[in-house]
Amino acid sequence: QLLIQFLIVLAYGAFFSFLSLLTKKSGASLALNIMAPVVISTVLGLVDIFVEKKEIAFSDYWLAGCLTKASNLSTETGDLMQCGIVAAVYLIVFVLLSHLLVRRQDV
Repeated sequence: QLLIQFLIVLAYGAFFSFLSLLTKKSGASLALNIMAPVVISTVLGLVDIFVEKKEIAFSDYWLAGCLTKASNLSTETGDLMQCGIVAAVYLIVFVLLSHLLVRRQDV
């Protein structure tokens, strides 16, 4: 569980780095890094409410939902594996996007 949580925190770090690089480390970067996770979690929660599908919860596929699941001591192994895979995918995507963004900028 601790390794899954660490992977999720790494994915969060890659997400925040990407947002900082995207806004070129300006003052808006701080506001965006504070607001973006909250807005994404809220929007996904609203999507879960309006879709009303009990089989799938879209908020479980965002880092906040995964961190919540991974922090629960009674989480099943399948849910932990799902959280690990989701966090690894987000980590890879945000690291690659950050790399592409830095590569396109003048140094």
